[in-house]
Amino acid sequence: MLSVRFDYKLWIELDGLKLGHGRIKVLESLLRTGSISATARELSMSYRYAWGIVKKMSSANPPLVRVWRGGPGGVEVTEEGRRVIERYREMERGVERVVKYGPSPSITVDGVVLSGGEVLLVKRARPPFENMWALPGGFVRYGERLSEAAVREVEEETGLRCEILQFVGFEDSPLRDPRGHTITAVFLLEVTGGELRGGDDASEARFFSPNNLPPLAFDHGDILKKALRGNL
Repeated sequence: MLSVRFDYKLWIELDGLKLGHGRIKVLESLLRTGSISATARELSMSYRYAWGIVKKMSSANPPLVRVWRGGPGGVEVTEEGRRVIERYREMERGVERVVKYGPSPSITVDGVVLSGGEVLLVKRARPPFENMWALPGGFVRYGERLSEAAVREVEEETGLRCEILQFVGFEDSPLRDPRGHTITAVFLLEVTGGELRGGDDASEARFFSPNNLPPLAFDHGDILKKALRGNL
């Protein structure tokens, strides 16, 4: 009888620190217990070994945990640490879905944010299209609504809080993203607060006149043309 076994190794790398299944379990235990000693007991490891992992996590940039000195091994998992846990488990579920059902397109969102007749763009800090301008956006998280993802991505990449004005449509060309087949949902948004800055995958965020746009990444030039019809 033919027996097929699939195995894989998954990790996130942050500031030279690799976080695989074991270290993610440590981070999750610290989030639950807030204690190095409790985590060591829960995961059947020595306090010294657990402390070594915690020390590396606290030295990451940005730090994944904060250690309360003078206390009984007290630890707080930072917002970045929580994001790393969420991202790792999201990636893990994605791999499991591919193994179970086969490959499928990834779902993304793009936000068209207008203010004073200008459109918000971000300069990409990572490949593909590194250092090119693009619409703020990114991948939808597991269990997240498309509209929620659009609002979240805009705030993460630009610092601006927004609300949805309308759904513009989908772009689904299998060739639109060099990383693979993605289907993006495009939303028109308006600014409600926050402070403009580049963040997350964006090194810079800025408003541009639609008549003086820089070259845009992906198919964002075509997306903007469709979104701006009747909205300026």
